Formats: sequence, C-alpha cells, structure tokens
Amino acid sequence: MTKKTLGKNPFQVSLGITLVETMITITLSIFLVFGLLSVFGSTSRSFKIQGDYADRQSNGTLALRYLTNDLRLAGYFGSSTGGGNIITTNSNNVVTNDCSVNWAIRLGEPIRGYSTASAMHADLGACFANRIATAQTILVLRSAAGDAIPYNISAATNYDVGAFTANTLYVSSDPAKGVLFAGGAAGANGQTFTSLKSSALTGKVGYPSTQDAPTFPYQFNAYYIRGCSRTDNNVCSATSDSNRPIPTLTRVTLQANQLTDIALVEGVEAIGYCFGIDTANDGVADLFLPTEQVTDWGRAVSARVSVLVRSTTPTSGYTEQKTYQLGMAECPINFDPVAFYGAGNAGLNYQRMLFTQMVQLRNLAQQRKNNNG
Repeated sequence: MTKKTLGKNPFQVSLGITLVETMITITLSIFLVFGLLSVFGSTSRSFKIQGDYADRQSNGTLALRYLTNDLRLAGYFGSSTGGGNIITTNSNNVVTNDCSVNWAIRLGEPIRGYSTASAMHADLGACFANRIATAQTILVLRSAAGDAIPYNISAATNYDVGAFTANTLYVSSDPAKGVLFAGGAAGANGQTFTSLKSSALTGKVGYPSTQDAPTFPYQFNAYYIRGCSRTDNNVCSATSDSNRPIPTLTRVTLQANQLTDIALVEGVEAIGYCFGIDTANDGVADLFLPTEQVTDWGRAVSARVSVLVRSTTPTSGYTEQKTYQLGMAECPINFDPVAFYGAGNAGLNYQRMLFTQMVQLRNLAQQRKNNNG
C-alpha cells in the first residue's frame, strides 16, 4: 500500500498583515493628520487676521464718520449767524443730569475740547469721573440737528405746540436772533413755543409777520473713549466684555432733557485732535494746536482728527512695538502702547490701524469770515 503525503497548496493566499505593515500605515496616517491640521491652523489664522483687518478698517471709517459729520455741523443753529445770538435763559431749558449749570445748552460755545491729562475741568463736574479711566480729550459739539420741523399742514408757514415733543429742546432763529425752547406744556414759570411767539423776546423771530422762523431739534454731543463696550452697572472693570475690556468710542448725547451714553464704535483706543486756529480773522487756519494749547475756541475753524483702532481680540504670537503719531509736525501727539500698557501686558497683543482726516468747521469758519470781513 502506497502512502501519500499532502503538502501545502502553493496557491494558498495569506489573509493578514504583518506588524511592520501596520506600523508603516499608522505612521503615514499620523503624518497625514498633522499635515491636515497644519493646513487648517494656517487657514484659520489667516482667516482671523483678514477678519480683524476688515473689522479695524470698518471701525476706523465709522469712527471718523461720526466725528467729522458732527464737526462739520458744529455751530449750525438754523438761520442764526452764531450761537451767541440764541437766547437760552428760558426756565424750562433744564437738562436734569447736566454736568454743570447749563453746560449742555451753552450755544455760544459750539465746539470745545477738554484735556483730562492734568485734571478734570470744572465744566465736566463729576459727570466723567466714572466714565473715563485714562487721560484723553473729550470733544463737545453743539448745533441744530437734521432738517427743519415741518410746518402744520393747515398753516403752511406756522407751527403750533403739537409740532414739538415734550421736554425735547428746539432752536428757532433768524439771522439776527433766536431762541432755545422745550416742547410740551410750560412748567412752573416755563415757556413754550406758543408763548415765545407772542412775547417781546422773540416775536416771530424776525421773519414776516405771518411766518414762523424755521425750527430745528437741538443737538448736544460729547465724544470720549470708554474703557469697555458693555459696562457692569455703568462702570467698566477688568471683567467687562467677558474679561477682555474693549475700548469704545462713546457719545454722551441729549435725549429729551437728559444726557445719555451711547456706545458707537468698538476698538477705538486713542484719538488725536489738532485744531486749526484762525489768527487773521479770515476764516482760514493759520496754525494747528493740540487741545490743551487752545485758549480761544471761538477761533477754531478746522480740525485734523486721527483715530487709532485696535482689533477686538488679541492675535496669538503678536506683540506691539510701534509708536503711533496722532498729530502733525506743529501739533505733536504720540501714542505708545508699550508706555500706555506696560511691557508684557496683554494689551500689546492686539493689532492696530491708524486713520486720519482733515475737516473744515464750515459754519464756524464762515461766521468768522462774515463777522470780521
């Protein structure tokens, strides 16, 4: 009997992978994942940088627009040739939380800058003690706002008391004189437009006897930089804005008969003002001065405004080292973030952009030219 030996089938295929092959696969996968993460991280960083850049551009443009629009309007009080001709002594022209007596309705001073570098000016009273934490310039502007109030439909050249909102201040004027008054019913010893029309004080404010002078809402704005965007009980602190306080351009404005703060633009860190001063009485600037050197605000006819805007979030790995020039050769204003925050401070991890614009104070320049021409 013959015995047969069964051997391995030469065509049999192994169905597993070796340890070496497994290690090679894992290694290649790790390199691939790290490569993808690197690309994703680079793309995310680039996206953030571009997003922050766009935000800074938008915020800087918006801040300049707010400031320059109001600067151009400063000193406009309807038909009047100057705020000094506007009577503001009516007893109902009371701003309930004014910083000092009748400060908000000081129409004879349509523009004023206050430097807080050395001390808080008496005009500001205690108003700004909790509003600002750093030395800066507070810019105050006064004017009429917007378009004239429409006349009554039934009397195309006249107003009645119903045209005016209670407790809101209005300016009515002609080229020679004018009056500031509050809408609504007269309070104790108060006056409204109805009583002013027939008083010897204003009459019809110089217009034809059958026509009331054009009347505008009165506008008061004070611009400053608040230390945060969203306050904690009206105070900025280290915990504001989710523990990253964002400096914010803020406006104190007159709403009805109260001063109210409105946050306008986030990231505004510093503002430099150089005011063009007319020394020749021709409505043209002859020299430029910083706020603290201006002694006669009635001579201001132009302003150079520089706004430094920082990103609202820090950039990883970035440390600010530049000093920014917010003024000009004859009006030097510098902002050094390292000196402001201190070396190693987290405030240096934000990127910044500077915006500058020159603006003519057209109403004030024209008034100076007309009055001295």
